Amino acid sequence: MRNSPTNERLAYLLDALPESIALLSKKGDIEFVNRAWNHFAEENFGDTSRVGLGVNYLEVCQVAGSEGVGALNGIKKVIDGSIDFFSLEYPCHSKNEERWFIFNATPVKDRLGGAVVSHVNINHQKRAEEKLNKLSSAIEKCFSSIMITDKRGNIEFVNPFFEMMSGYSLREIVGKNPRLLKSGQHPPDFYRELWEMILAGKEFKSEICNKNKNGDLYWELQSITPIFDYREKITNFIAVGIDVTQQKADREKLGNYSAQLKIQHEELQSFISIAYHDLREPLRKIVLLSDRIKKGITENQKNEKDYLERLQKSALRLNQLIEGLLKYSRVTAPSNPRQKVHLKQIVEEVIDDLEAIILETKTDIQVNSLPALRVDVFQIRLLFQHLIRNAIQFCKKDIPPVVKIYSQKARDNSYKIFFEDNGVGFDEKYSDRIFQPLQQLQDRKTHEGVGMGLAICKKIVEGMNGEISVTSKPGKGSTFIIHLKSQV
Repeated sequence: MRNSPTNERLAYLLDALPESIALLSKKGDIEFVNRAWNHFAEENFGDTSRVGLGVNYLEVCQVAGSEGVGALNGIKKVIDGSIDFFSLEYPCHSKNEERWFIFNATPVKDRLGGAVVSHVNINHQKRAEEKLNKLSSAIEKCFSSIMITDKRGNIEFVNPFFEMMSGYSLREIVGKNPRLLKSGQHPPDFYRELWEMILAGKEFKSEICNKNKNGDLYWELQSITPIFDYREKITNFIAVGIDVTQQKADREKLGNYSAQLKIQHEELQSFISIAYHDLREPLRKIVLLSDRIKKGITENQKNEKDYLERLQKSALRLNQLIEGLLKYSRVTAPSNPRQKVHLKQIVEEVIDDLEAIILETKTDIQVNSLPALRVDVFQIRLLFQHLIRNAIQFCKKDIPPVVKIYSQKARDNSYKIFFEDNGVGFDEKYSDRIFQPLQQLQDRKTHEGVGMGLAICKKIVEGMNGEISVTSKPGKGSTFIIHLKSQV
């Protein structure tokens, strides 16, 4: 084929082509191959001799499996003139790798006859096709609505979930504009901002209310993103929406319920404050009048004096109970803005406030290092005050109270604050009970109290998204553990 200058130039041309090409005689013998054919033979057959010049390609196809038989039949029909073109897509397995090719055969219509066969590597196309199929399958099965539009906003594609949500089929909505779904729930500025953002190449993300084919409204958390070509020009837009209709309705119900609770809470607070003041006045009079009566009692009226003292103690205890209930009702979360404060400073302030009872009971308070955390300062001070008072109140007879306060950093960078005492302790099976209002495990005759202090502590800690727990043994003291999850 290289005997003349024309044939030689033609051979150069064929060698420059990426497709592997061979010229077959009428009998199927290989008469010419280009450079790409030799490369194809080396990669898939190990050497060029198996499909090189002089080899009968029909015989090679005959033993090459089902694809080879298909090629063989196609070549025969091309050579005998039954068809003018034959094509076959097939995989070739070699070197632990699968390659895909398109085999083509066309007749040579001169006096000698024969056929031109070629193999075109379509690996890249096949891989792209596989990725496209996976992407297409994912979009088809996705539980989010997906819409693709052209750069003018005209709809080109929607997935089945979109069809279900909107009520429009792909055939009905292709070519239409998404304004078809407008619900009237958003002002014009909403859509103006949407278009300004996506035309500027940015993502627009918002909750959007749409109207389906039947006129029903539905809400989506929608993300609209531009698609760019290789020149960074916008060619399409893709909108992905998650159905949040039910969540939206639930949020509205919760908001209404929360507003109602707030009103009821404020009314209850007002009632408690009024009741507190109305109850304190009679109690104050009971104490005052009993004091006057007590002054007129003689030494011989011991029973009357005892009755009055018991009456005054009951009145005092009732007053403490009312104050405790008022404090408990006023502990809310969050009641005050949080600020970063050193907890040791708060403890020192509480110790200063309780100086009288500390000196009277000879209490030894040992404070180790404590962290600085973001907390509600008012409530944390009230919490520490109740815990220190509790440790002093439930001390052993004739043994001065010792209170150790220290901290421990947890793995999640939060802190645990420990209040350890040497008091009377209790059986741990009652550990949940002691945090309930009006609960007291010790005898009221030996340990005064109304059972509200630890209930207030629990409410304060939970209000700061923390946890409170206790370990204790009868006669061995107690350790209260406050896990404060506020950030350092």
